[in-house]
Amino acid sequence: MEKDIKFYFFESFRIINSNRLLLFVHGIAITNLATKNSVLPQGLLLFLSILSFLIMPVIYGRFTEIIKGEKPETLFKVFRKHLLNYFIYLFCLMAPTLLFLFIFLRIVPEELVPATFSVIRSITTSLLLYVFPLVFLQGKQLIKFTTVVMGVKCLFAHFRYSVPLIVLNIGSYFIYQIVFKIFESALPVENANILMLLFSRFLPSLLGAFISITLFIAAGMILIKEPLYKNYINSQST
Repeated sequence: MEKDIKFYFFESFRIINSNRLLLFVHGIAITNLATKNSVLPQGLLLFLSILSFLIMPVIYGRFTEIIKGEKPETLFKVFRKHLLNYFIYLFCLMAPTLLFLFIFLRIVPEELVPATFSVIRSITTSLLLYVFPLVFLQGKQLIKFTTVVMGVKCLFAHFRYSVPLIVLNIGSYFIYQIVFKIFESALPVENANILMLLFSRFLPSLLGAFISITLFIAAGMILIKEPLYKNYINSQST
């Protein structure tokens, strides 16, 4: 790999800065993750949940076009192109965590279940670090088992480049929790109106969105320069 990992981080920041609207929408879409125990109306939380599922294929599809240097398609085409693979990826992401909890739920103390869930999810997302952008980079092709294998193979093939991404991925959970606690202590639920509360939950979500997009773009740019990726795409098109 001819580029230093810092190049991919700086390039990710540049792309995000040029597409701040996508970052903003991403932050709004995942705000529901930070408001489940708040006094926000359930209808609003339901709307944010639906928005997060529907908007993610479009947001990451747009960033994929930028990474590949493609001409932008209509939002509907981007949505239709990436929706199925995005949901399949979510299944691949959640399956190990849900399986572990199903098997060991009676063994793990109840108070440790949320932390255990987060740890397993962090490990899974790290292992699938390159699978997520690969899902979008491969376009209309349906996710296959070989897609997951190829993504994991790239992780270990360029582990030196992957370590900073893994550290950021795992650290993002703790960063999010720290920022969320700061806003929660500065703006207690009982002393805030709905708009203030929503804004205080939006800012940590915006940070989480920034980290997620940074990881996606950096991993995606590393992938497209990877011979393993090029050989995989060529094999899938024949």
